[in-house]
Amino acid sequence: MKTRQIVILLLFFAGISGIIIMLAGGMTPDTEKKDPDSKADIKYVKVKTIKKDTVEIVITSSGRVKNVHSINLSAQASGTITEGTVPLKEGQKVTKGQIVFRIDRSQEMFNLRSMKSAFMTLLANSLIDIKTDFPDRYVAWESFFSDLDYNKPLKDIPETQSTREKTFISSRNIFTEYFKIKAEEARLDKYIVKAPFSGTIKSVNQNVGANVSPGMAVVEISETSRLELILPVPISRKNQVSKNQEVTVNINDENLSGSIKRIGDIIDEKSQSINVYVGLDQNQSIYEGMFLNAKIKIGTSLDATKISDRALVNGNQAYFVKDSVLVLKDITILTKQQDKLIISDFEDNEQIVIEPIPGAVEGMKVAPIEPEE
Repeated sequence: MKTRQIVILLLFFAGISGIIIMLAGGMTPDTEKKDPDSKADIKYVKVKTIKKDTVEIVITSSGRVKNVHSINLSAQASGTITEGTVPLKEGQKVTKGQIVFRIDRSQEMFNLRSMKSAFMTLLANSLIDIKTDFPDRYVAWESFFSDLDYNKPLKDIPETQSTREKTFISSRNIFTEYFKIKAEEARLDKYIVKAPFSGTIKSVNQNVGANVSPGMAVVEISETSRLELILPVPISRKNQVSKNQEVTVNINDENLSGSIKRIGDIIDEKSQSINVYVGLDQNQSIYEGMFLNAKIKIGTSLDATKISDRALVNGNQAYFVKDSVLVLKDITILTKQQDKLIISDFEDNEQIVIEPIPGAVEGMKVAPIEPEE
């Protein structure tokens, strides 16, 4: 037992002696003296070599495509909806003048024909007197009578050539009955609803067979050939946009041209922006409801370049690399475009640090790395 204790004590003292010897020699266990210029102490930083160039200054924005013209076609008479010349369905294309829907007018047409019959009788009884009293006017009135048709609108009534003729026609109530029929024809025209322009049926509120009354919305039509892009623009940039200004719209990696048609003056409270309305050229790739990116060109800047806003330090400075050492310099910011800055007042081929460096200080040794663009 005593022998075991003696061995343990000897090992303990041997270990202590070894540590004392290493400390005396300036070494610690498992360590080596580090080289202050070792590459392990140098940070690698991402840089961009900048050169003076002419930079296009734009306002970037995104917005939704809407049609310029969209209206609700409403019933202007009471009755039952019947089919027009196109199906009354959402997505159906229509051309200007096509009958979108009808309202049943069978009974009203019988009443109109009855009125025309009575008018024809009145005129026939008057033709005998016209031939006797106004022989030079007989041909005009007889031709008007011959053209009367139950199923066709009345033609223009002959103009009277004298006061005596006018008195005669008026005394027979020919004018009165004529204009009653014309008024009824105009009223019955409201039973047929035509497309005011070419477009697409956007929504259907009443289907064929439904009973409607005047003023009831039946269908909404959009003029899909005329579209515009609504872009929000910061109120601070309002004075930089104007009517007819050029706009580049990106769709499916293709750039299309447009121009500003209108500038709103109502400010959105949340975004503090106004709407700019961009007219788009007719293109089969653009549809209502699409969300598109656009650029509004507002000018150019000479001797400038574009960098990431992640390069910014202290609001108006950036780190540059010169001879593998960080140098903090002031930069002149001309404008900001989303996550990019357009800057000036720099020298060609300077290397600017484009991403933040944790613990960066001026004079720090670094190794610049320039990523491929």
